[in-house]
Amino acid sequence: PSDPTTKALDLRLHPYSRFTGTVYFDDLTVQVIGTTTSAGNDKDGLPKTYDLSVNYPNPFNPSTNIKFALPVEGRFALVIYNVLGQRVRTVAEGIRSAGEYTVQWDGRNDVGEVVQTGVYFYRLETNSMALVRKMLFLK
Repeated sequence: PSDPTTKALDLRLHPYSRFTGTVYFDDLTVQVIGTTTSAGNDKDGLPKTYDLSVNYPNPFNPSTNIKFALPVEGRFALVIYNVLGQRVRTVAEGIRSAGEYTVQWDGRNDVGEVVQTGVYFYRLETNSMALVRKMLFLK
């Protein structure tokens, strides 16, 4: 911190999956972007935060369900990637209102072929954030 009265900076990481290891920050900028909100739903039933749940079933064959939550209306994309980072399929995209949604992936790529057995990543992307989880497809 550039303020000479500041003695320490408390930084908390909230990974969305299990994490083991060390994280190093080379260049860190601190910026206040809003107030803290609690997880869960408001009285109106709408989610307060973005969420990308663990797919079920996992491992899966032939299909799996992916549940996600959007706290505000906006553009989003739910995209499947392989372990090389190559896009396999865009499962859902467009503009949705705030709410919870479930999308089913049938284990096929964009051209309709069944994918190979292995680990895949699904990513929820919006204009302001991205969340990623992994899943296992078994034949």
